[in-house]
Amino acid sequence: MVRRKLFVFIAVLFFAAARLSAATAAQKNVILVIGDGTGPAVMALLMQYAKLAPDSPYKDRLSNLEKIMGAGSLSFVFNTPVDTVAVDSAASGTQLAAGVKTYPTAVGVDAQGGPVETILEKAQKAGYGTGLITTVYLQDATPAVFAAHRQSRKYYHEIAVDMLKTKPDVMLGGGLNYYVSKNNLKDSKYHNIFEKVHYAAALDPQAKDDGLFEKVLKSGYQLVFDKKTLLNAKGPKLLGLFAPQALPFVIDRKPAYPLLKDMTQKALDILAKNKKGFFLMVEGGAIDWAAHSNDQGAMLKELLEFDDALAVVADFAAARPGTLVIITADHDTGGFGFNYRALSGAELEQKKQAGYPLYENTDYAAFQNLDKIAAQHRSFDAIIKDWEALPAKNKTAKTAQKMVKDALGVEVPEEAAPDIKAALAQATRMLGIVWATRQHTAEPVLAIFTGPAGGPYPVPAVMHSTQINKIMEEYLL
Repeated sequence: MVRRKLFVFIAVLFFAAARLSAATAAQKNVILVIGDGTGPAVMALLMQYAKLAPDSPYKDRLSNLEKIMGAGSLSFVFNTPVDTVAVDSAASGTQLAAGVKTYPTAVGVDAQGGPVETILEKAQKAGYGTGLITTVYLQDATPAVFAAHRQSRKYYHEIAVDMLKTKPDVMLGGGLNYYVSKNNLKDSKYHNIFEKVHYAAALDPQAKDDGLFEKVLKSGYQLVFDKKTLLNAKGPKLLGLFAPQALPFVIDRKPAYPLLKDMTQKALDILAKNKKGFFLMVEGGAIDWAAHSNDQGAMLKELLEFDDALAVVADFAAARPGTLVIITADHDTGGFGFNYRALSGAELEQKKQAGYPLYENTDYAAFQNLDKIAAQHRSFDAIIKDWEALPAKNKTAKTAQKMVKDALGVEVPEEAAPDIKAALAQATRMLGIVWATRQHTAEPVLAIFTGPAGGPYPVPAVMHSTQINKIMEEYLL
C-alpha cells in the first residue's frame, strides 16, 4: 500500500513536471536589457574590475556580462538618428522600441512626430505578457518610449498618462511624483496610502490632473513602494514606484529600496505565468546618470548592480529554451577611459615609497586603482551636496581634501583642491581616469544576443539599432 502511494505520488510529480516543461518549451520570451549610457569602455570597466582587481568579488574573475558575451553573438551597433551623429535616450530608445529612425527627444514617434507602434504594444496585442523595469523613473526616456507617444521627452505628465493607458503587466522603477498632484497630498482620503511610502517627505508632486492618482489606484495594479512589499507581491499586475524621481544611486541607497536584480526576478516570476510568453525591458538607467556626473565609483556600483540582474536573466533563460536575451546600450555617456600620465614631485616620491608600479616615472593605472574605485562609498553628487551645505568659512582646501579622502580613499594635494569639485576631478586623474565630456558621445555600442534553444543567435556583425527591433519582432511575432 505504501509502495503504491509512493508510485502514485512520483507519477503525479512526473506528469506535473512534464506539463511545466511543455509549457516553458512553448513559451517565446524576449528580454531586452539596456545599460543606459553603457558604451564599450563602460562595459570594459565592469569586465576589467571583475578580472583584474586584486580584491575582485568574482571568484572566477568573470563578470556575468562577459560570460553571456562569450556564449552569445556580438554586434557593433550604430544608433544615429535621422539627421544627427550624436543621440539622446529618447531617440535611441524609440529606435530600439519601434524600429524606425527618429529625432532626439522623440518618445515613441517617428521623424514626422507621428506615433509608431512599439514591440511592447505589438506583443501585448498578440497576447504576450509585458514589462518595463528601470533604476531611474518610469517616465524617463528609455522606459517611456516603449509605452508612450509624445513629441518630446519633457512631457512627463502626458507620458505618465500614456503609460497608464498602455498598462504593461509589470512596471517597476521610480516616478511617483508624476502620478501625484499637490492636492492629492493634502487629501485626507489618501493619507493611509502615503503613510506607507517611506520617501513621502521627499515627494514633489508633478501631476497636472488631481484625478490621475485615483486612476492609478483603480487601474488593477498591485501598488508597491519598497523592497519588502515588492518581494511579497503576487501580481498579476504590478506597479512599483520606489522613489519620487529616480532611485538613489546604489552607492547611496538604503535597504528600503529594491535592487535591479530584485525587480528583475519579481517581473520574471509574474510574466513567466503567461503561457504564450512575454516581452520584458530591463534598464540600468542610473549607469548613465553616474557617467553624466563623471563619477566612476558610482558608475561601477551601478554596473555591478546591472551585472547581478544579468545573472538573474541568464538563470531564467537557461531554464527556458524559448528565451531570446539581448543586452545592449542606447548610447555611450561621458567618454570614460583609463590613461597613463608622467609623474613628478611629491606624488612621484609618494608612489615610489609605497611600491606602486611605475615605468620610467609614468603611472599606467595599476590594478589596485580598480579596487579604489570600488571602495568609494558615496556618490560625487552626495559629496558635493554635503559641501554646499557647509558654512562658507568651512569650505577650505583642507576640508575638500578630507571629504575626498574619506569617501574615495585618495589623498589629493592641497594646491589641487581649492574646492570640492576640483578635488574630485584631481582624485579622478590620480586614479588614471579621463572623461571626455559630461554628455553623450557618438561612439557606437555593442549588442549581445543569446538565442532560443541554447546557441548563439545569428545576427549581423554590424547593424543599426533599429535592426535590433526587427530581430525581436521576427522572433516574437
